Amino acid sequence: MQEMNVFELVKRADLPKKARVVKTKWVYKIKQNDDGSIAKYKSRLVAQGFLLRWGIDYYDTYSSVVGYNTLRTMLSIAAVTNEKISQADIGNAYVESSPDKDTAVYCTQAPGLEEADPAEYVYKMNRSLYGIPFSGRTFQRVIEEFMDSLGFKKCVSDKCVYIKWENGKRVVVLTYVDDLISMTSCDKLRKWWKDSLSERF
Repeated sequence: MQEMNVFELVKRADLPKKARVVKTKWVYKIKQNDDGSIAKYKSRLVAQGFLLRWGIDYYDTYSSVVGYNTLRTMLSIAAVTNEKISQADIGNAYVESSPDKDTAVYCTQAPGLEEADPAEYVYKMNRSLYGIPFSGRTFQRVIEEFMDSLGFKKCVSDKCVYIKWENGKRVVVLTYVDDLISMTSCDKLRKWWKDSLSERF
């Protein structure tokens, strides 16, 4: 998070009068293998975004969730055409996006990793965190810009579906927040898509 410049230390005294400081906390999880052994320990810093007030601290929310009918249609097409389906998950996705410039969010310093006196200093968020109500919307903006840069076109009937044609072959990508499902019969397109995704995220 420090490398990605997620936070910027600011003085409490310099905050706007109506600014609300959101508390942060660590969420810990143990990921297990099929046999019950420990695969890895995970930690995530989350913000208690329920403290933010709609219409005052933020104005819009959205999460990109592909429709189930669309997903079933894609699976049906893949079964008929023998196209391969791949899945990808973007790790720590919300940190890839930033709050709107007119929607400044302030939060407490990460417990246990305080850089300065918590009574005097808080963080201004340069990037979103899990728990912030509009993080899904700002991340969707990142995905849209990324897909557009790769030449994908958005489906008219479902805004969470992207299609790219190349030399008569296509790759279809469905987005479910930070989970991506792709379908294509072309190995070259599949590799290009996976490489592009890995390079960006």
